Amino acid sequence: MDSPRDERKARIAVERATALAELATTHGCESGAIGDVRWVGDAYVAASDAFDAATTTSDLTSPTGSGRPPPPLARLPTAGVPTGVPTPSGRPGANGVPTYDASSFRAPAFVNAHLSPRRSPCVIRGLMRHQKWSAAETFPDLEWLRSHHGDALVPVEIGVASADGKRAVPRIELTRLATFLNDHFADATTPRDDVAYVSQHSLLHQRPELQRHFAVPEYCVGRLAAANAWIGTAGTITHLHTDAADNILTQVAGIKSVRLYSPDVGEAHLYPERRGGNGAVNAFSPIDPDDANSPELLSRYPKFGEIPEEEIMDVELGPDDSLFIPKGWWHRVVARTPSFSLNFWF
Repeated sequence: MDSPRDERKARIAVERATALAELATTHGCESGAIGDVRWVGDAYVAASDAFDAATTTSDLTSPTGSGRPPPPLARLPTAGVPTGVPTPSGRPGANGVPTYDASSFRAPAFVNAHLSPRRSPCVIRGLMRHQKWSAAETFPDLEWLRSHHGDALVPVEIGVASADGKRAVPRIELTRLATFLNDHFADATTPRDDVAYVSQHSLLHQRPELQRHFAVPEYCVGRLAAANAWIGTAGTITHLHTDAADNILTQVAGIKSVRLYSPDVGEAHLYPERRGGNGAVNAFSPIDPDDANSPELLSRYPKFGEIPEEEIMDVELGPDDSLFIPKGWWHRVVARTPSFSLNFWF
């Protein structure tokens, strides 16, 4: 490289191409739709050319890309439930999910109670505190994120898709983390009409220095498959689906509500659809629990209305709450406030 600026340009171009490839796989593109391996090479070349054409000195020195000082960013909520946070709509669920404190709930007890012989969900409070994560302070600090990692390229989902897939996400933008934060978190305490989400993104691998700020939960029992960052405004929704791996979802900042159903309930009442992409097949449901009282929904999916109340599990996750979501369990996640989450598949 001729200069640090050239080195940084090349790194961002590579990140851009990597993010493009992730978008293709994340949103269901089969390898045949992508073409062949030359597509990835072409993406790198196109990303590099686009970056060279668009980049100016001010782009590299100012997170706003204009030379102007960036807007102030508020910290994400890290304690309690803020006043005015909306509560889940739809049928109320029975919270039959066991809750533990991380300081006294160790991996052997977790395995015996929730991993073997039959998987079942649980909430673990205080994981970040117990493992002394510096992420508890750094990740909710959006100005810190912007200052240290603002030039990272991230895929941003703008809008919310419908559960049945008929209304797709309006658009997906590939942009710098700083631009995403500036556009959607300039005042994280003010409700916004727009919904934006960096969803299931490998930022922790894209920027490995972030890995120093947290520890893999001991409950993953030494078999971590992947770790992802989830950064979004209030109102983000991950619709009902199952995962092909066990999952620990840790709420670093903000409030999220999670609806859970067992695999048996899902098969009997949630009208599962198998959707595949890039060799992976997950189960999805066309049902939005928020429409549980809708005559139209119940006429289309009558078995959904027959779920016993005791089979519905609702969990509210606040800062430093972690939820174990077993492989095959149905779950829907809604952000009640601007949020930062990590998840660990194992």
